[in-house]
Amino acid sequence: MSDAELAELVEMAADEPRKARSGVTRLARPLPAKELAPFFERACREFAAADEKELATWAFTQARKADKNHPALVDMDRLHRVFLEFTPMGVVAPTALRDLVKLMGERLAPEEAYDRYGEILDAAFADDLVPYARIYPDARRLAKAAKIKKVRAEDDLTGRLLRTGALRYASHAVWNAAEDSLVRLAGGDEEFMRLLIAAEPDDDVEDDPDLAEQIRQMWLAALARAGAGARLAEEWFAEHASRCEPKVLVQLVGQAGERLLPDERAEIDPAADLVFGPAPKRGSSFEWADEEKFPRWWDATLDMADLAARIERAPAAFARQMDAFVANLGYYANVDYVATLRRMWQEPAIRDVLREQVATLKAEAASASLPVLARAVHRLLRLADHDYAELDPGFADGLEITDPVDALHAALRGGIPEELHFPHATWSRNLGGHVALVQNGDHLTVARGIHWTDVYTPDGKIPEIRIRKDADDLALWYDGEEFLASLDVRGSLLTFRAQSDGFETRLTFDPATRNRRPDGPAEAEVTFPGADEPSRVAFREGVISVIAPDGTLTARLPYAPRQSLSKEKWVPVYPPGWWPHLRPVDPDGSAALRDLDRERAVRLVEMTLVGRGAARDAWSVLVPEISAPALRDGVIEHARGAAECVLNAVRLRERLGLPQPAEPPSPLWTRPDLPAGGALSNLPGIRWVEGVVRDAMETPAPSEPRPVRVVPLPEPRSGLSVAFGGTGLAALGAVWPWNTERSRRIALEGLNAWANTARGDGSGRWRLLRLTPEDGRHKEDSAGEVWRTPRGVLLLGHYSSHDKTLGVWEYAPDGAFGPVELPGWREHRTPVPQGWGGADRVLALRRLLDERGPLHADPAWVHELAERTGMSTTDAAMIVFGVRYYTFTHYTPREVFPAEILAFYPEGGTNDVPYPLQDAVTECLMPDDPADLWEHGPDIARAADRYLELRDAPV
Repeated sequence: MSDAELAELVEMAADEPRKARSGVTRLARPLPAKELAPFFERACREFAAADEKELATWAFTQARKADKNHPALVDMDRLHRVFLEFTPMGVVAPTALRDLVKLMGERLAPEEAYDRYGEILDAAFADDLVPYARIYPDARRLAKAAKIKKVRAEDDLTGRLLRTGALRYASHAVWNAAEDSLVRLAGGDEEFMRLLIAAEPDDDVEDDPDLAEQIRQMWLAALARAGAGARLAEEWFAEHASRCEPKVLVQLVGQAGERLLPDERAEIDPAADLVFGPAPKRGSSFEWADEEKFPRWWDATLDMADLAARIERAPAAFARQMDAFVANLGYYANVDYVATLRRMWQEPAIRDVLREQVATLKAEAASASLPVLARAVHRLLRLADHDYAELDPGFADGLEITDPVDALHAALRGGIPEELHFPHATWSRNLGGHVALVQNGDHLTVARGIHWTDVYTPDGKIPEIRIRKDADDLALWYDGEEFLASLDVRGSLLTFRAQSDGFETRLTFDPATRNRRPDGPAEAEVTFPGADEPSRVAFREGVISVIAPDGTLTARLPYAPRQSLSKEKWVPVYPPGWWPHLRPVDPDGSAALRDLDRERAVRLVEMTLVGRGAARDAWSVLVPEISAPALRDGVIEHARGAAECVLNAVRLRERLGLPQPAEPPSPLWTRPDLPAGGALSNLPGIRWVEGVVRDAMETPAPSEPRPVRVVPLPEPRSGLSVAFGGTGLAALGAVWPWNTERSRRIALEGLNAWANTARGDGSGRWRLLRLTPEDGRHKEDSAGEVWRTPRGVLLLGHYSSHDKTLGVWEYAPDGAFGPVELPGWREHRTPVPQGWGGADRVLALRRLLDERGPLHADPAWVHELAERTGMSTTDAAMIVFGVRYYTFTHYTPREVFPAEILAFYPEGGTNDVPYPLQDAVTECLMPDDPADLWEHGPDIARAADRYLELRDAPV
């Protein structure tokens, strides 16, 4: 083969590449095996010099095929020199490099193979060439064999790319593989950070512009993750901001901080900032501005002296957290809040804070404003329930509590937010998510989640003016000509120009706009329909206050620029400056509220004590002038807040021994000697059911069961710890010596509550049924149906699709019950009888407790029950004493119990009698005459008979 022949083939390559390739193949045929690879490498060199890259790559590949066909002839040192020469030319196919990696792994020592691979890549990188996409997987493969950690290998390769500058020309796959390593290196080394900033990708690397754009975004994301924003100049943001994804730009700007802010900028009161102002304060643990870590306040290891010493450093934060602590007293059942309060009281500094807050709360309890009154009474009751009066004997002195009905009356007459709406913006109860509102003069931007942001004027939505919100931290707003996006930078606003690019938003850093902020006042006036004077609407510290012309605070609305929507709260709160643009929801209804008389306010409270459904059901006699559901439900919610305040006020007076109002709401009436305490909130619902049954009994008894009406059911409320049919069990629990005074009080309050009702009179005329469909198929929820039966009345509760059961209250005036009388249903569990109770019995029990003290527990009772029934003594002890294994874990430690009682509870033991059956048997232990408890002990014989009756029945 002559040089002239090869030169001739190279010369024709541009016009006739196939002939050139065939010619090279023909020239190679007569060559011996050892000369094939060098010949094709020479051809590759010539083609590359002539800029025939495709043929050069083909020739190099043919050389490697010759090596594969004659592996014994391969010299690894020579091969290394070949790759060092040809890889930088860009003529080495990825398959050739991957084959080389495999071959080096087989023939060279692992460390040498790893080093040689790095040398080849360095040679390519030096010529701004990244030879193929899978350099990271191959580097990791060789590193693993050389026992080099994966992270070190990746960082070594990334460092080579950065130092040589080749990263700018890397493919999408390489950038993707390098991102984590780039962040590690640049985040920990200033030189690598400089190199990463300089490694702006070459947009011409990828033929696909979308891939090229993705590479750029990976570079920008790596800068943000590495914290490069702190090193980027203002000019960099002016040049590159528009190509950053908003989320990434937000990160970079946050890192740059105040350097991007103008020297002169307006001072902003953070408490009144409607763009990035504070959200409503909440939380119940001690937190500090300097982020020091403290144990939770209920932790017995919390050093109160140390805590007190730090009050001076952060008095406002401490006061806020102390207020949250008071508001949440009693939240956890297994926390001894009384002990915590006592420990706090020992420290003078903490004691002073508590006293100051109590003084403020007592003053607020006399307020005519319902939100202020309700907040104060709630907290005062929490303190009273946890024996604060024992620490501060003057706690009740001078305490005057405004009648919550009067406060509700004033609020409804003064104007409530639910009277107004913005009809041009539509909201759906089922969407949920987040919404961000920003007002700028007569323009309101509404950003739903991170989706489209619409613009409204007082007259409606501006069509075709919208932009996508791609980052939660941005506040988008409109100035009448263009969108702007503001970002909170260390308490100041930095504003960008925002442009919509199809489905993407691009931000531009413009010094001319960076100091602009939306014009949305934190305070405005609005005249409610039918009012003679305007009310004031003001935002501060995460709350919008609505203040009537006479100064009454009618409503407090939690407000944040970014609000969460749900099925319960599916319309956002508008900023104060937009309230003058809101429209009446129901003008006639608002007019009726302006003239509302107190009697109707009383009736509103009484019905909402039962529940929202009862109030809606009675709406035709409450405020029939209100026809709009939104305003009706709003009035009910305000009445519900007043009802809760009424409950708390009654309980607070009861706990402090203060006289009750002359005429408390009728659903809350109790005998003076049977105060219901924490169970008071359940009385309206219990009495509502009894009233429904009483009304149904006015219907003549039919020959067959038939429905007579449908009523709303009372809302479930917490507070009543004693279940229907569990009054005997609760009475026994109240007499055992190991129970705390607090738990004893709660049990007795529950018994008092039932004793004030017909269902708790012990007459045996009520029972609770648990039914299931006869055909086994699911039924529609028929809650609230009232049936008149030949024997009495049935009131249907809610149907549970989970276990196909229906709860039903049954009343029989003569106490004579028979088979289930509801068509299509059969008994699922044994009916729950009315059980022990009645006012005289409960009063006798309390008197005996006061006179004789807790009952001595006799182990003989356990042995007698076990002998009569054949159950184990552990099960018998659980029934007699109401103590279960979980009691030791969650409620009362073992050391509190006498040894003779603990003997029934061996470590690792368990029960055979199911808990529901245990409860049903315990109920029968309580004697009809409470004195028999102290004279003869529990009624073991009756309990044993009940067990034998029920042990094979579903309970």
